[in-house]
Amino acid sequence: MACMAIISACKDPQPEPEDNTGKMRIEIGHVAGDENLILTTGVYTTSLGEKVSVDILKYYLSNFQLTKADGSIYTIPQDSCYFLIDAENASTRMFYLKNLPKGDYIALTFVMGVDSATNYAPIEEHVGALDLANGMFWTWSSGHIFFKMEGTSPSLSNGYRYHIAGAGGNPGAPVVNNLKTVTIPFGQNVAVSKEVAPEIHLKGDILKVFDGNKPISILEYTDVQSPNNQSKMVANNYATFFKLDFIH
Repeated sequence: MACMAIISACKDPQPEPEDNTGKMRIEIGHVAGDENLILTTGVYTTSLGEKVSVDILKYYLSNFQLTKADGSIYTIPQDSCYFLIDAENASTRMFYLKNLPKGDYIALTFVMGVDSATNYAPIEEHVGALDLANGMFWTWSSGHIFFKMEGTSPSLSNGYRYHIAGAGGNPGAPVVNNLKTVTIPFGQNVAVSKEVAPEIHLKGDILKVFDGNKPISILEYTDVQSPNNQSKMVANNYATFFKLDFIH
């Protein structure tokens, strides 16, 4: 029996399961057309010839998916797919999508905003990026602000404010649906593995908010802070906000 115990103790341990996951880094830069965005002091011209500056730029990205080269789609788990981007805070403009299955990916898809189920969840469930302390929640409307941009213009005495929300589906008080799904094709196979963590660099163009699908005049759309038809026009424009810059 002693010999058997010794033999048993000397058996090779079971090999650890192979780690077939990796991560992808997302980096976001903000521009105004062909110029880098400079908050407060930068002055930019819309397609209607109006001069604008940006003091505040914050927005939510959520519900990330990755399309593989074989056409299958990997969905990031719900508890790991909400990010609050603040143009003033560089640390928020870089984040990781983790535990991705090893493989080649050809496109990134995400939502600008917070999905209806999460948006109208009980307050105690709004943690992390969704914390009410981040100043991106309407207590009077029980919903997150998806996109917040404020700034000034020589044409306006009090500046402009765009606070866009509206996830639709609120059983208590139905509102417009300003959630926007964005897909970024990579134009190549992007490999992810334990050894390879690619970097996807995106550009967000603030002029698209005014010039996206339909030109918007800040003289007409000066203060948009309700989930109504005006907010739908702004949201339809910022749906074109992102484009691929480059990939490492």
